[in-house]
Amino acid sequence: MGRANNKKEANKPPKQPTKGVPAKCTGCDVEFASKNSLFRHLTATRGKCLPPDEYNAFMLHVVNNQRNLEKIAVLFGYLPSQYYLDGGNDASDASDDGADDNKKKGTYFVGVSGGDHASMLAVQAIQTVSLGGAAAENDCSKDQARSKISSPDDDLYGKVNRSFGCNARASSSPGLLEQDAHTGALSEVLCTMAPPLLGSDEDGSAQLELQKWISDVNTELKRVVNDLKDNMPSEAAGCHPGEIRIFGRVSISNKKFNAETDVSPCRRIEYLMPLDFLVPTTDDMDKAIRIPREDSVQ
Repeated sequence: MGRANNKKEANKPPKQPTKGVPAKCTGCDVEFASKNSLFRHLTATRGKCLPPDEYNAFMLHVVNNQRNLEKIAVLFGYLPSQYYLDGGNDASDASDDGADDNKKKGTYFVGVSGGDHASMLAVQAIQTVSLGGAAAENDCSKDQARSKISSPDDDLYGKVNRSFGCNARASSSPGLLEQDAHTGALSEVLCTMAPPLLGSDEDGSAQLELQKWISDVNTELKRVVNDLKDNMPSEAAGCHPGEIRIFGRVSISNKKFNAETDVSPCRRIEYLMPLDFLVPTTDDMDKAIRIPREDSVQ
């Protein structure tokens, strides 16, 4: 029976490739071999061939459809605000009545406030740049959608999959592997979902698209940090609001990849201390830390 079925399969004519139905772009009047080719053209022209409302709908329902998103790893870094580095924005410093709720609602953040806050803002900026057409949803303009990005999101804050996070490992060593309070990171990795970038490696356009994407996300992050600066309370007036930068992204084919557990968790914290802390001036001799002559300071 098995041999008979194999014979029938062998005698079947080979399947012919499916030909796409030709489609024309109404904006530039160019005809394409298939709808997929037309969609690539509409995406590459970035709204030049469609009215704004139609382009937003196209981005939302076609390009940025959940089925088209890919998993990406993003290399980013952040410098917390001076207020946070000096010990502010710590939930333990707030009153017990609703401190955590206030932190999540954004009433307690002053500038960039730690890794959870920075990674949340980074993901929000990526979504704004990569999923820009989604701003048309629910009759919400892009400016209105952007104005919400500086407010902490309960669905993202503390839940972004990042290498310095402590969600997957918290059960085995609660508190032990958490990021040190009031520190930043020169480089860290986070995972999120985003539409794939256009471009080809053959003509170099893929690298250009990547650089443009990085530039656009960093521009959005700069705008967000400026919003945080404008909303600083009086006690933090004059403090640096912090910075967040995206350095690169790569596609992740392994769906099980976890930035928290699969990226090396090694960390090195560098502290800057005034020189007179180790080598006191004559005025501070009584407060100095005595270091024996035979010991050397590395």
